[in-house]
Amino acid sequence: MNFVVTGRRSAVQVQALQDCVEIVEEVLSELGRSLTPLQKAKVLTVLYEEYLEDSDSITPERIVRHLRLVA
Repeated sequence: MNFVVTGRRSAVQVQALQDCVEIVEEVLSELGRSLTPLQKAKVLTVLYEEYLEDSDSITPERIVRHLRLVA
């Protein structure tokens, strides 16, 4: 989103992205679910943005809510 607003790309915070991927994978495994690459990208994009705003807000319950939206 930053690119659209400012015309510059913001750097990806690798640790934040890694944390999001790990928790999504854990929740999917616990639920016995899988996502298409597009579905997973959509969930990860939203979670990453939320994580950057408040890393404590990313909970398994929130991820399940997002998964319902892409299912």
